[in-house]
Amino acid sequence: MSITKPLTAYHYYISKMRSDWNDLTEEEKKPFIEQAEKDSIRYKQELEAKKQLEYEKTKEKNVFLRRCYGRVPCVGLDNGWYNIQNIGPAERLEEYDMEEQYKMNIQYKKITINGFTYTHNKQYYNKHQEHIYTAGRAWKNYDFHYRLSDNKKAFHKTFYNNYKGECWEQDI
Repeated sequence: MSITKPLTAYHYYISKMRSDWNDLTEEEKKPFIEQAEKDSIRYKQELEAKKQLEYEKTKEKNVFLRRCYGRVPCVGLDNGWYNIQNIGPAERLEEYDMEEQYKMNIQYKKITINGFTYTHNKQYYNKHQEHIYTAGRAWKNYDFHYRLSDNKKAFHKTFYNNYKGECWEQDI
């Protein structure tokens, strides 16, 4: 048997504790294992309560996203139409730091709604000076450009118009 010198005091104490733990019988380990299980359950409950509180605070901010898509112009006697979808409220918000907020005049970097995270597209803003949020790589498809909405309810509607200038809406 060779004697190995521990690298640090930390390594020494960890190896000592492992050998002490391994020397205990199952009956002696039982109270520690039970306490660890109780702590694990308590931790999960506290974490869930914290997430729920964060969710409620975020929901109170009433942040919604809107997109307009599927535009068809009014030609001849045909009806033109377009769809508008308003989604929200946000479940989770990630804000830009103060410098970025001031520079771009936008508050939120990422907005999570219904489990999907929509990211503010800096590249699009730098090119068009317009704030959009996209999920994933859909930013090149204009049908998936979301903007912050001033309407504080979720809906999905189609708006129709005719050659006379009349306009009406229908829920989808």
